[in-house]
Amino acid sequence: MIHEPLLELHDVKKHFPIKKGLLMKQVGSVKAVDGVNLTVYPQETLGLVGESGCGKSTLGKMIVQLLTPSAGEIKYAGIDIANMRASTEFKKNVQMIFQDPFSSLNPRQKVGSILSEPFSIHGTMNQRERKERVLYLLDKVGLTPAHADRYPHEFSGGQRQRIGIARALALNPKLVVCDEPVAALDVSIQSQIINLLEDLQAEFGMSYLFIAHDLGVVRHISRRIGVMYLGSIVEMAEAEELFANPKHPYTQALLSSIPIQHPKEKRSKIVLKGDPPSPANPPSGCKFHTRCPYAEARCSQEVPQLQGDAAHAVACHLVGP
Repeated sequence: MIHEPLLELHDVKKHFPIKKGLLMKQVGSVKAVDGVNLTVYPQETLGLVGESGCGKSTLGKMIVQLLTPSAGEIKYAGIDIANMRASTEFKKNVQMIFQDPFSSLNPRQKVGSILSEPFSIHGTMNQRERKERVLYLLDKVGLTPAHADRYPHEFSGGQRQRIGIARALALNPKLVVCDEPVAALDVSIQSQIINLLEDLQAEFGMSYLFIAHDLGVVRHISRRIGVMYLGSIVEMAEAEELFANPKHPYTQALLSSIPIQHPKEKRSKIVLKGDPPSPANPPSGCKFHTRCPYAEARCSQEVPQLQGDAAHAVACHLVGP
């Protein structure tokens, strides 16, 4: 049963200014995120995929308030997060797992200190309770009590990511933004981390915004998937529906690039022409029209809106709602 949205984004934008000259005059802007609308419901996983530079990570950082939106509205539990800056409740309920397990942990702190820091910042639990909670978190992510007295450099990449996951879970959040949490890990370790995230979600009932470029990983863990191109959502659908019936030409090209697992299976690979345009100077109309094999005159003039229903929506002039 679907409840009220936990997270809502309405026309969210993030434009970074380009400045030049001695007076550092603004001459343009990089439109990293350019009008995104999406919704995350309680206890669901929404996957977000797209090429590098499409704005996925920037969007995640705005949700956890590491970046401030240039425009638009981000609501958590019905409240605009711009009005929640002094609220420790929001910071407890929304956490992030970072892509790089090496640079996201303080190399000068032992793991026990890293995991107990959220309790110190928020003033919860006494010293004994914090220690018990740290050991509990280590156990939940598959580590041992002895690991609490070690420094991050003493761990492998997979173990460091487990520590990052434990830190994100410390305050029992309701939403976790996973910013490519397995991209820096070996393939053999990726499945372990994905299974761990699924087990923790089943136990604690949190929601995930799972950002990744690996479509196979996103399909495995997500209930719904959004496809981003040059700062905008071009398609949003239920995971199985998206893979069975991709409607946007960009989504079709992405899916055609997935490696074939069975030697007898055949698939036509769609090769897009040209390179992705610069977000500092995006094309007019549909941003994908410069690479789209089906583009018409209308595509270069009118911006397509995301149309459809909750099961499948697409932003393309050539696809009906």
